[in-house]
Amino acid sequence: MRADITGRIRCTNGVSLRVSESLEARTRRDGRAEVRVVDYTCHAWRDDGGERRYLFRYDNSHGGLHLHAFDPATGEETGTAPVRPGELPNLDQLIRRAVGLAARGR
Repeated sequence: MRADITGRIRCTNGVSLRVSESLEARTRRDGRAEVRVVDYTCHAWRDDGGERRYLFRYDNSHGGLHLHAFDPATGEETGTAPVRPGELPNLDQLIRRAVGLAARGR
């Protein structure tokens, strides 16, 4: 069984996050239920006078989970880095990071 979860969070300071997860549920050989993330994406950006400035993006579209970093002032991508299992920030941490980056980029 597969389920898709997608949502957008809009902060009061022009910051938005869009999170999308595809989850797969299955029964393991030992009879235990298992749910795992198959696809994951989290985009964060700020609206700057009608122009979108990207802040970061986490995804696993190119294999393992990785982070795309962006210059918060220009929205230009500055690089990528792998993210180890268990090191993906939770939603609260992602929101705080996006808001902090947006404040530095103004």
